[in-house]
Amino acid sequence: MGTAQTSTSRTRTVALANRVVSADTITALHQFALDLAARLDLNDILARALLTAAQLTSSPHATLLLLDVAGDRVCYRVALDNGNLAPLELVAGPMMQKGLAGWVVRERRAALVYDTEHDPRWLPGPGLGDLRAALVLPLLHADRVLGILTLGHESVDHYHTGHLNLIEIIGAQTALAIEYAQLAEQFRQVPSPAPGPLLPNPQPTAYDTAVLSAGLRGLSAAIDALAAQPGFDDVLSSFFQTAALIVDRHGGTIASVDDDTFVALFYTPGDPPRQAVLAAHELRTTTQRLRERWQARHGIRLGALDGGIVMGMVTVGTLDLLRPIVHAVGAPLAQARRLRELARGELFASERVALALSADPLFAFEALQPLELRNGMTQPIFRIALR
Repeated sequence: MGTAQTSTSRTRTVALANRVVSADTITALHQFALDLAARLDLNDILARALLTAAQLTSSPHATLLLLDVAGDRVCYRVALDNGNLAPLELVAGPMMQKGLAGWVVRERRAALVYDTEHDPRWLPGPGLGDLRAALVLPLLHADRVLGILTLGHESVDHYHTGHLNLIEIIGAQTALAIEYAQLAEQFRQVPSPAPGPLLPNPQPTAYDTAVLSAGLRGLSAAIDALAAQPGFDDVLSSFFQTAALIVDRHGGTIASVDDDTFVALFYTPGDPPRQAVLAAHELRTTTQRLRERWQARHGIRLGALDGGIVMGMVTVGTLDLLRPIVHAVGAPLAQARRLRELARGELFASERVALALSADPLFAFEALQPLELRNGMTQPIFRIALR
């Protein structure tokens, strides 16, 4: 009997390993990718991902859980049949603490369960029926777990490694789409500026200002290589929208946009150098996720954000063109641009910025080779990092 069981197991393993991906499956995956690219609504993205995963694996049971920003709490659920599920508030906690959903989040890898009755990680619950096989996948993006996809079937050994490979493809595309949809939602939630003067003082005024010059090296060349609409809408526009959102969140103002770079000013009451550095670091993290999405969607590879921050007196006012726009002049703008040009995926700062934040435990400053100016003088520069 033992020999017969071993032989059967081996035969099944060989058979499963030699299954090939059908043309219909490839067509379905291709259509799924096209559908995701055309969708910005998060509900549509989750529903489409769930249906595609269930159809390609012949799964009668499927749920997709969306996690909060911290990645440890379920905040939303999509299911094939909501009527057969227990209320989310009753089951979310146990699933994350003791169940397979929590396990894949902690381990950051998928779980293929041939028989749920022999897997201690499986946590039976109301509405799950008599599921005997399961496939659970974390939706990973960069260092975050965005959600959990669970597929279930009443038959033992229903799922195999071929199913796992298919679901991992769907999961990677879904995670990118979720990230993009959440970022787009942040843009929509930014309130429109109130009508009236764009500045605290309608007259040109000199402010002691932290000037941030930042850009993604190679962005313009990448745009040239793409078709006009995706290049502007999905890449260039999303970069500058992200920059505007983050700069505004930290109390700054975008003063100019040039090619693939921008200049932001921080001069409002508060701590301008700290606001500028925090904005730059948040922008570096966020653009990392954007770069990953652009590479997956358009095949373009870009370096990390280059940034330079300088403190100094800047005159800020408005130019009355077709509509008033913020405009600034002053030596710190050129100095910040120069530091940004020297940076290679890093953040450089002037001596005043380093001195202003030297006692702040959040930042570390490393002195670099002084910058030689055109007048023969030198300017100390520093590399900034978060501790």
